[in-house]
Amino acid sequence: MSIAAVTTPPRRKGKKSLTLWAGAILVGLHVIVGLLSLIWLPYDPNAFTGGRLEGASLLHWVGTDRLGRDLFTQLMIGSRIATKRFCGTRAEWAERKQQDRDALDAAQRSPCVRDGVTCK
Repeated sequence: MSIAAVTTPPRRKGKKSLTLWAGAILVGLHVIVGLLSLIWLPYDPNAFTGGRLEGASLLHWVGTDRLGRDLFTQLMIGSRIATKRFCGTRAEWAERKQQDRDALDAAQRSPCVRDGVTCK
């Protein structure tokens, strides 16, 4: 009796999936719009720049909301907030990780003391 060899399909080297590329492009576009909103906005975010619920036009690329504010400006503000939140979260995570390393190093350097007796 023989056991059939289990073969796995060969892996493609260097070729990434289409969904990975699509996701990377969308996230990159989101970050670019967020960074662009730091230096340029088409309208004041709270200004009533058009009529209520206007469709897309040359003046308002995505249209306006029910109060007449430009939706593209609102989307840019949302991208800015999301980008800032992501960067802040990453910075906070890195800082906490460094604090944990420092605490661990300090604990390893100091001798263990329990009830006034050094334990090692």
